[in-house]
Order: sequence, then structure tokens, then C-alpha cells
Amino acid sequence: MVFMRGDGAGARVALAAAVLVGMMAVTFAATRRSAATPEPAVVAHRLDMAAQAGSPQAMFLLANAYRAGAGVPQSNAQALAWYERAAERGHPSAMQTLAMAHLYGELGLVPDELESRRYAMEAEHALHDSPPPR
Repeated sequence: MVFMRGDGAGARVALAAAVLVGMMAVTFAATRRSAATPEPAVVAHRLDMAAQAGSPQAMFLLANAYRAGAGVPQSNAQALAWYERAAERGHPSAMQTLAMAHLYGELGLVPDELESRRYAMEAEHALHDSPPPR
């Protein structure tokens, strides 16, 4: 995952594109019978159902959707909550995202270098100690 500093328009566009690609990959199996690409709101709804069922990967992708406003209203508070839930379940990318958010004061957070380091260390341990999240 590439981290971009700041909340510029270019970063938002790149994040939104990455979110949509990720969400479309998650729902590919459900939509492969249809030639139509699912609407972002449909994808976000499916991610929400999977996240509510406990999938850390769905939690992470739903957080990305809230951060970018892709298929759901943009909400830093919702994004932060879903990133934290995914991180609690051992999702390394969620931990890395939280590390950067704490470092640069994104998602409504006050910059906190110690919290950033904590999440970065947890992400490193999660990457080395467990298989990739599903």
C-alpha cells in the first residue's frame, strides 16, 4: 500500500480509485455472472454485511470506502472506527493506515508519534506472525 501525506485532491482521487478496485475484487465472485459492474453503493453494502459478520478485510475495505466517500457518505469518524476494528482483528494494512493517520494527524486525529510507532510495530508483527487476512 502506498501512503500519501496530506488530503490533497490527487490523494483523494488515488485513494478512491484504489478503494473501488479493491471493492470490485471483493465482489467479483458475486457478480461474475453479470456483465454489469456493481454500483459503489452495492459494493459498500456488501462490504458492510461482511464487516458486520467479522471479516477484517471487509472492515479495512469499508474503512477505505468511508475515507474516500466511495459508495457511502464520506466520514472520517466511520473510517477511523472501521480501521480500528480491523486492526483489533490483526489486519496489517489497517494497522499501517492507522500508523500514518496518527503520524500526520489524518482522519481527525491529533498527530501522535508514539501511537504511530505502536501501530507500525503491531503491523510489522502481524505481517511476520500470521497469514494474510481474508
